[in-house]
Amino acid sequence: MRLQLWTGFPLLAICCSPLLAAEHPSPCAAQPTQPGWQVYVDRKDRFCFEYPPRYHVAPTVTAPGVGGIPANEWVARLATNPQPMELAIAEDEDNATINVIAHDTPFHRSGLTAFAPTGMEDIPPKRIHTTHAEFYYYGGGGGGVDYPDSYYFGLRGRTFSFEFIGPYDGDKTPAAVTKQIELKLLASFREF
Repeated sequence: MRLQLWTGFPLLAICCSPLLAAEHPSPCAAQPTQPGWQVYVDRKDRFCFEYPPRYHVAPTVTAPGVGGIPANEWVARLATNPQPMELAIAEDEDNATINVIAHDTPFHRSGLTAFAPTGMEDIPPKRIHTTHAEFYYYGGGGGGVDYPDSYYFGLRGRTFSFEFIGPYDGDKTPAAVTKQIELKLLASFREF
C-alpha cells in the first residue's frame, strides 16, 4: 500500500502543477506602497509592480514589429497619453511611456551588452539591487538620439526589461520627472 501511494505521487504532481501555479496569489498589495499608485499584475508571466497614477495601460502593438519590437515580445505598455503604438507621435514631448518587454533571449548577465546603447557595447550594465529583485541598467549612449532608461532582469530564465521613455528635456535620457519614479517602480516589483 505504501509503495502504491509513493509511485502515484509524481503523477499527481505532474498533472496538478499547472493548476497550482495558476492559483499563485499576487504578492503586490491591493493598496500600493506609494500613495495613489496603481498595481499592474501579469498573471501569464507571474509578476507585478506599482506605477504612478498619471500612467494608464496602453494598447500594445497591433501589427508585428511595430516600434522595432516583435509582437510576441510585448508584455505591457503604460503611457501618460495612451494610444496604439503605431499612432504614437514621436515629437510628443510631454508623453512618457513605460514598456515592459519579454525579450526572446535567455537571461545571462554577460549577454546584456547586446542591448547596450550606441557607444556602450563594451561596457557592462550597472547593477541595481532592490529588496526583491536585481536589475541591470543602461541609459543614454552616443549620437544625437534620445535613449530610454532600460532596466533588464531575469525571470524564470528569460530576459525582460522595463524601458522608461520620455519626456525628454533636451537631453538624451528621460527627464527628472521620469527618473524620480524609476527606482520606486522597480522596488515594488515582485514575482510569484
